[in-house]
Amino acid sequence: MKEIKNQPIINPYVYAGLFKADYNLRSERYLLDLVSKHFGVSKEEIMGTSRVRYRVVPRHALCKLLREYTPLGLKDIGKFMGGRDHSTIIHAISATNDSLDTDKIFKRKYKELLEKI
Repeated sequence: MKEIKNQPIINPYVYAGLFKADYNLRSERYLLDLVSKHFGVSKEEIMGTSRVRYRVVPRHALCKLLREYTPLGLKDIGKFMGGRDHSTIIHAISATNDSLDTDKIFKRKYKELLEKI
């Protein structure tokens, strides 16, 4: 490994692991897997374009988790979610927040999901 001023350069994979541990960040794929299993919906259904409620709710929850637990911006989350616009991501996060305020069942399910992270 190359050294600068007697300091070794940290391997980027090691650095990413340190960064994740220090700031409690998660990868997009990890969160997608977690949401998919928790809500009992396939990854393809979450990433798809269907507007059926049982697919939309996990999709919106995933957008909120991506915003909170990854360093991704709105545009990057939109790209990860299948090329969606940043305003769609804003709407998804807002809809999730509204559901958390009004729907007791969803709030309980979302809290269970957070405990798995």
